[in-house]
Amino acid sequence: MSQQDPAANHKQLIALDLSTLATATTTNGNSIDTQGWRWATFTVVTGGTTTVDTITAAINGSAATGGTFLPVTGADFSDATLDVADAILVGRIDCKKLDETDERWLRIEVLTVGTTSFEITCICTLSEADDSAKQTVAYEFTI
Repeated sequence: MSQQDPAANHKQLIALDLSTLATATTTNGNSIDTQGWRWATFTVVTGGTTTVDTITAAINGSAATGGTFLPVTGADFSDATLDVADAILVGRIDCKKLDETDERWLRIEVLTVGTTSFEITCICTLSEADDSAKQTVAYEFTI
């Protein structure tokens, strides 16, 4: 009988480095490789003043990390008119469905409207590794 290592069930990555946004701008996040994972959960967190501004965040996909990123259908926070002082957005994507459309790489794109200065970051949690994918370990130790 074998047990699955809980540490191998998920991986957290910085999808968008902590940024301070003060004007209407589009900011692209880091490329995330979803190969071998079932779910990609994006958590966007903002902080700043208490002014309500519009934040539109969408997940884009590409066949290659340096390729052209296009919107993933249905993977956006299109109704996110938020109080940027304490906004939290969470969206989950089934990576198995992305494989069918050749969108192995994902990244978040954030469009802000307004001039209020606020901070924003995004974490991507990859979870439930695909049983058929080989997981590699950069360093392993036994105690």
